[in-house]
Amino acid sequence: MPTDNNKCLNKIFISDNILDTTAPKIYNCPERQLSMTVENEQENVTSLWSEIFAEDESCQPVQLTSSHKSRDYFFVGVTLVTYNFTDSSGNLAQCIFSVNISVLGTEQNRGSPPGFAFCPDSIVVNSSSETTRTQVTWVEPILRSSVTEFTLYQSHFPGDSFPVGRTNVIYEIQVMNEDSTTQAHCRFDVYVKDVFPPTVFNCPQERRIKSCRGLKVVHWYEPIAIDYSGFPVTVSQSHKPGSSKFKAGTDTVIYTFTDGSGNIATCSFNVILHRNGCGLVTSIFTLCFGLLVALLLVFVLILHFTYRRSTRQRHTDTS
Repeated sequence: MPTDNNKCLNKIFISDNILDTTAPKIYNCPERQLSMTVENEQENVTSLWSEIFAEDESCQPVQLTSSHKSRDYFFVGVTLVTYNFTDSSGNLAQCIFSVNISVLGTEQNRGSPPGFAFCPDSIVVNSSSETTRTQVTWVEPILRSSVTEFTLYQSHFPGDSFPVGRTNVIYEIQVMNEDSTTQAHCRFDVYVKDVFPPTVFNCPQERRIKSCRGLKVVHWYEPIAIDYSGFPVTVSQSHKPGSSKFKAGTDTVIYTFTDGSGNIATCSFNVILHRNGCGLVTSIFTLCFGLLVALLLVFVLILHFTYRRSTRQRHTDTS
């Protein structure tokens, strides 16, 4: 469908003042099941359909993700095909239909309970270091029965982002019969394994301390660590600032940070305690003490000399 250029220009002009809450409009979404036959169960075949596209009233580009594409190969059974169209405001529109590949000469009852011919096994992936969530994709389930009218519920879509840990993915099909509703379920787990250690901040540099004492209490700013998964980080440390006493020489302070998955990051630095300043202090003290003793000695000698001189003078005057 062609786009109204004047309408787009007007919307672009006032887009800053509009809150877009309308999902994109989809074109060429098949309204019925696409059916094909093959000669045996081992055969697969390509299925064709018209190009499915969507336009958004904001006239901004629409992002497309799909489970399959036209001309893809399909196996015997009913395969769900999903097209997801997302506009720049995050509004989602979906086109969901099924492709039924049946074996020539066989017929399937419409009223039979639907079951999945294929359901993915649980998926284990390593986490991504850039973000708190990891994008995961999978081959979507295939229905065993031939179903023309059904309601699909799925908790997640291939390409969704998952947090660290285990998430249960559910596909549920509800088929409306004349007298009842039948259901089929496919469940599997997506487990995102955290393989990256916590990130450490403010790890101190080497500390060099001078002291005349045999032991010295040293202070420093403690490092911290954050794990991108969002889970708490536990910490253990070999020394504590302001309470641990260090001896002369070199001691290594080690902080160990552990996240919920057992990944470890460390921060280590040396505290070097020198006692070479004590010799200088002792020398200065000795020098000062020696000068004081010398001054006292000189003072005593002066007093003694003065006393003897005055005594002689009095003796001379008496004679």
